[in-house]
Amino acid sequence: MDVVELVMAWQEEFGISIPDSVAAKLVTPGDAVTIICGLLEAEGRPQERSVIEEKVREITIEQIGIKEREYRLDARFVEDFEID
Repeated sequence: MDVVELVMAWQEEFGISIPDSVAAKLVTPGDAVTIICGLLEAEGRPQERSVIEEKVREITIEQIGIKEREYRLDARFVEDFEID
């Protein structure tokens, strides 16, 4: 599992495209939530942040294969989740 696969799962879920230059700067799930919120807002499809947080949480846990208790918005993909 790598961050690219995770980004692809988020893109599919939200129907958005996250530019590679932006994806390369994602360090935490919280970063992803902020970016997704902004992209949806820019497309005129705003959603509540809490809804996006929940979907990002579900996808991240499923894709990475971590336990729910291990998930945090401020956890770092590489250092804490050990993905590239």
